[in-house]
Amino acid sequence: MNSSRILWTAALVTTVASAAAARAQPISLDALEAAAVSGNPRLLRGEADVRAAATRIDATRADMRPSLYADVGVSGAPGGQVVGFDPLGDGNTLYVSGTRAFDQAGALEPFFRYSAGLRFDGPLYDFGRTRARVDAARADVRATEASTRTESESLIRDVRAAYVRWLGAYESRRIVDASLAIAETRARQTADSVAAGVRPGADREIASYELTRLRLQLARALADEEDARTSVARVARIELDADATPDSTWLEPADPDTPLPTPEAIAALELRREAVGASLRAYDRRYRPVLGISVRLGVSAQRVSTATDSYLAAFPAYSVQVGLSMPLWDPRLGSHLRREAEARQDSLTEAEAELRATADAEQSRAHVAFDRATEQLAIATEGVRLAETIAANAEERYRVNGGSIETVVSARQREISARADRLNAEIALASARMRLRPIE
Repeated sequence: MNSSRILWTAALVTTVASAAAARAQPISLDALEAAAVSGNPRLLRGEADVRAAATRIDATRADMRPSLYADVGVSGAPGGQVVGFDPLGDGNTLYVSGTRAFDQAGALEPFFRYSAGLRFDGPLYDFGRTRARVDAARADVRATEASTRTESESLIRDVRAAYVRWLGAYESRRIVDASLAIAETRARQTADSVAAGVRPGADREIASYELTRLRLQLARALADEEDARTSVARVARIELDADATPDSTWLEPADPDTPLPTPEAIAALELRREAVGASLRAYDRRYRPVLGISVRLGVSAQRVSTATDSYLAAFPAYSVQVGLSMPLWDPRLGSHLRREAEARQDSLTEAEAELRATADAEQSRAHVAFDRATEQLAIATEGVRLAETIAANAEERYRVNGGSIETVVSARQREISARADRLNAEIALASARMRLRPIE
């Protein structure tokens, strides 16, 4: 077997491996991102927080809605004795309420009154107090929604980081696979040549050593690939088959994606700061008056004494009151609430500025990484071409002129190293593209 047959065999192995990979549909990054955010407990918890925040809007609006109460009570107090008498003797009893002086017997004797009725209370206008609190609650809902989107963004970034690691491990294993196929062919050829007395026995040992070394590299590469695949499955919260493969099109040169918009984490801080500002506006209106109405309709009962009898009499009772109420001083609405909100707003402003600077720096770094990886890929590709030519020439010289097989092995090792360098550049380029890729 000559060097052309070795190259043909290697090409066949590579073609078969590529065909097998083509038959198995690669796992796309988009599919893993969708799986990671679908039904994720972190996002479900965030959605529950959003629903809880939304209920506070209705709770705040309820302060301007009327209330209906059923009142039933009994009271006892001295004075207020109701006495019935008939001054005209015509059966029309008059009722008067009287009290006893301190020098009279039973001055402190309690008289009991009973009452039952319906009471309707409701504010009519509060001069913007409730509206400001509703605005603050709505702002809190928007901030909570943004925080949930931040969790989603974090999950997707975790998936992308794990995916690019899996892609690198997968391609590294394929490089070792192809090199091992060539080494196995060379070892068989060398063994045949030694048996025929054409080559020295030392060549067989060198070829066998190279084969053993590549098998060890393959075992390590397989372990790294399995670990990387498991990590992707864990982050995306799905099951991946042992023969699952990543999408190698990420290794192809491409233009950078659209630069990232404002990260959700920054938007969340902005909205949280707006929510605190809305709370401050609500605090400013806490001492505004409230115009309200109270309507009561019912009956009251009290024991009535006449000259000949004593009985429990019922009387109609109703009242309508419209009034204006305004707090003059309430320690629960003190200035400490405003100072706390202002301090929180200052903290969020500084956090937003820091995060925005970090995001700008990260985007700039990603662009620089993309440009540098593109440059390195061009150089590494030329290195692979040269290494392949050197290895092919070494194979040909060994076949024609003889010499040491160590030259061939060294050339093939240089080729493997060149392919690994190119893969590193491709992975760096893919990583930069993922960092610049907008998150939907």
